[in-house]
Amino acid sequence: MYKRLLCLIFIILIVLTAGCRGTVASESSGFESPSCETEKQAILDLYSDRFGSEAKELVTADFLDWMESTFRSDSVLNLYDDLASGSYTDDTWHDVTGNTLKVLKDYYSGVLDTDSSSYRSDIKLIADGDGTTKIRVTGDLSLADNWHIMKAMDERGKGLSGVMEPQVISLLKDADITLTNNEFTLSTRGKPLNGKQYTFRGSPKRVRLYSEMGVDIVSLANNHAYDYGEDAFKDTVEALKNEGVAYIGGGKNIDEAKRPFYFISNGRKIAFTAATNAEKYKLTPEATDTKSGVLRTYDPEKYLEVIREAAEQSDYVIAYVHCGTEYSHDFSADQTELGKQLIDAGADIVIGAHAHILQGIGFYKGKPIVYNLGNFLFNARTIDSGIFELSLEGSGNASYRFIPLLQSSCSVKTVDEAESRRILEFMTEHSENVTFDFDGTFYESH
Repeated sequence: MYKRLLCLIFIILIVLTAGCRGTVASESSGFESPSCETEKQAILDLYSDRFGSEAKELVTADFLDWMESTFRSDSVLNLYDDLASGSYTDDTWHDVTGNTLKVLKDYYSGVLDTDSSSYRSDIKLIADGDGTTKIRVTGDLSLADNWHIMKAMDERGKGLSGVMEPQVISLLKDADITLTNNEFTLSTRGKPLNGKQYTFRGSPKRVRLYSEMGVDIVSLANNHAYDYGEDAFKDTVEALKNEGVAYIGGGKNIDEAKRPFYFISNGRKIAFTAATNAEKYKLTPEATDTKSGVLRTYDPEKYLEVIREAAEQSDYVIAYVHCGTEYSHDFSADQTELGKQLIDAGADIVIGAHAHILQGIGFYKGKPIVYNLGNFLFNARTIDSGIFELSLEGSGNASYRFIPLLQSSCSVKTVDEAESRRILEFMTEHSENVTFDFDGTFYESH
């Protein structure tokens, strides 16, 4: 009985002291590790000089109290250990809380709390999966009623599966985040823009197809988003909002057109941005302080500002650019130069659309420039297509994959092994210093 009582007391003491420690000598500093509360003070007094400027600004006594109460009870202790041992890096925050410093800042400031006055609707928190965030991106998509794809879908009477193979739908829906190019308007209003040979408009009801596809975000930065004028453009934005689909590269004014959209997944913050550089005759208006439109990047400085801002606020920046020569597999020196400028400004990857056919891939400073994804589902031509896949691992490392597809007979479908090999060989021939594995995974050749 006496032994049982001692065991019980011992267990209670362990529970009561969980998350705290007695004094233990630190090998690296000779400083005695304090208890929970004084450990926080030690972080501020003894080791704050090891923080970068962003952490120095954020980390206060209140922040450490919040961090301890919000995350694992030993999160502050583990932070202290890394600081005291000299092993602290920016990754420490994710290691000890499951979130990067930028994500912690958003939680702490209330911008993710829908009940807070600080709440921001341009940041979306998505459910964590297996620790890897899978992002899939397509090229040009048209759901316009006055063009090939929707006419074919209506005639076939099978809904989305009439123009999109179920396996392709699964590829989009199974991703954590799916981005596509909204190259048409969603409206019943407006007149075709003067001077344009092709103008595309679909019923606002077509926006429901995005939910069926699993599309989370679209780019409006293209040469068809304003095809039916301002009223139709505003209707497009409203339809996307009502469906819960985020948009980038366009808006009611230049501030909205420039605004990145952020997703938080697996404790990392990912910025999506878009701009267009696609028209020889610039008919699609750029947004202004008082007028709706798209974000242009003929003169890249405005877009470079967007990238710099996104890089300051996020852990990973995606630049989605509408550019390139239509129906040319060759990317231009201008595309390469713009891609390099965007990466120098802080983009982690540059992805292109607009050419309607595939172009190759290159790397700059270890980061990929995917020059053109071509058509995803846009017209009646038989054209090689594909989905770009970005995987962000829990460690923050990125891997890349190109999934070959085929647009044919007003439908997009997967391909067999022989066709996949053929398309990947084509991509290899048109890329610079890039190696493709048999499954489409690619990386920089050295």
